[in-house]
Amino acid sequence: MNLIGVDNLYCVLLVRVISFIMNQLLLNKFFLNKCTAPERALVIAGMLDPSNNSALKLWMQENWDNLGDYDTVNEPNIEKIWFKLHASIQEEIKMKPITTQIVNETTYVLPVTVYKRVILKAVGIAAFLILIIGAYLIITNKKSSTESVYATNNFKKIYNTGKKPKKILLEDGTKVVLSIGAYLIYPTNFQTDKREVTLVGDAIFEVAKNLQKPFFVYTHDVVTKVLGTSFSIQSNENSKDITVSVISGKVQVFEKNDENKNAINNKKLTNNGVLLTPNQKVVYSAAKENFVTSIVASPKPIADAENAKTNFDFDGALLNIILSRIQKMYGIEILLENDNLKKCTFSGDIFEESMYEKLDLICKSINASYEVTGTRILIKGNGCK
Repeated sequence: MNLIGVDNLYCVLLVRVISFIMNQLLLNKFFLNKCTAPERALVIAGMLDPSNNSALKLWMQENWDNLGDYDTVNEPNIEKIWFKLHASIQEEIKMKPITTQIVNETTYVLPVTVYKRVILKAVGIAAFLILIIGAYLIITNKKSSTESVYATNNFKKIYNTGKKPKKILLEDGTKVVLSIGAYLIYPTNFQTDKREVTLVGDAIFEVAKNLQKPFFVYTHDVVTKVLGTSFSIQSNENSKDITVSVISGKVQVFEKNDENKNAINNKKLTNNGVLLTPNQKVVYSAAKENFVTSIVASPKPIADAENAKTNFDFDGALLNIILSRIQKMYGIEILLENDNLKKCTFSGDIFEESMYEKLDLICKSINASYEVTGTRILIKGNGCK
């Protein structure tokens, strides 16, 4: 058995640490308890370096099925797994005062204090070199600092790692505004019969219209189907709840389960979810496995030439006429609690006000109130004589 000096071992571990960061197969082996002794020491070296934390957490989040004993039961929690992982690593180092390393078929026996010092120094050098290499690649490839792009098997995965929303243009003309911290997976070329993307995080979509190729967005347990429209998707990474809000057009939102997973491009999907129109939203509760529809917080006028010319300067106009214009402007159904409300009148110019501000002014003038019930608005009051 030959022994080498600590300085040479720095270099060996340095090369191995760089390989660790780039070798996902080694991570798979580690979490499945299939690593050799030197491989396991190498992975632990990388995990002891805080600069690798973000990359490791991201890898773990994308590979729940490979986490083995570190995984939690049904809903994996990255922070709990991270804490459990580091606790086990510290315990492993504490329980093994002597660590055997095998490098290039040569065995080295080191006290744990030297082992820690070697690892930390190697990791520090590796982190510095990786920063230099990363900067060089960014400059030579002219990659934006606000995104990380991974391309494999004709798919792209774009992470928005910047400090502002990231605009993405898909090959069909669809525009996506990716929120900070979110990522989108999409094909470089869509299939002939449908367009499919996967979203983690929040994004706004402006889908290019194509009646022959429906557009699908997969977000956790929810699938959003559109033909050509604008909408936003928000996902809560802790609760896994999904909120879909429609800006224009129509959107189908349904739960992804075993019964409908093979019927994605099928009109019967409306039986498994909800149909949304402009200024409507739906919240899918992962815990309750149900949909709750409502009106968006700030309804916007539907883009329409006639709506742009709608007159909201009233002089003693009947409530029915006023509400019908608001309903057409925002695409939201407005109901009256009783017929006496039809006799009420209103005077004033409310063109500049938002929808809810319009309703506030009208209801205040006739001693009435309103409430949002699902995707409708109900005007309540005794009415007028």
